[in-house]
Amino acid sequence: MLVREVMTAPVATTRVDATVTAAVELLALHGLSSLPVVDSDHRVVGVVSVADLAATVVPTAGRACSGPVLDEPTRARVVAEVMVRDPVWARPTDDVGTAAARTATAGVRDLPVVDLGGHVVGLLSRVDLRRRGARRRRDRTSGPPST
Repeated sequence: MLVREVMTAPVATTRVDATVTAAVELLALHGLSSLPVVDSDHRVVGVVSVADLAATVVPTAGRACSGPVLDEPTRARVVAEVMVRDPVWARPTDDVGTAAARTATAGVRDLPVVDLGGHVVGLLSRVDLRRRGARRRRDRTSGPPST
């Protein structure tokens, strides 16, 4: 099975000059654990994850809220300051098993999927890989139809 068959596409991205606040909002809006970070030509230059942002997100004491609240100094920070540069990535034509092994080896949850020009075309997440695994188990146990 190929990465393009299970990846999430299209995928939300963020720019290096986006604020941390904007990245947190995008992650929450799309229910993602990471975002590919792109340059002005939409080429992958990094990845920013919930874990990368965790140090910049602080709860506000005594205030009920539905999500993380950023303190004032953090609001001015940009994604370039917290992202992982030169991320591990996959191509749409890569084998899913090979890409899954790459996530394990690199210790990452998600892989940006890029075309030959380095442009983002999708994201391969742990959720995508779990869905693939469930599909494979279902296919193996269902067997051929009865006649």
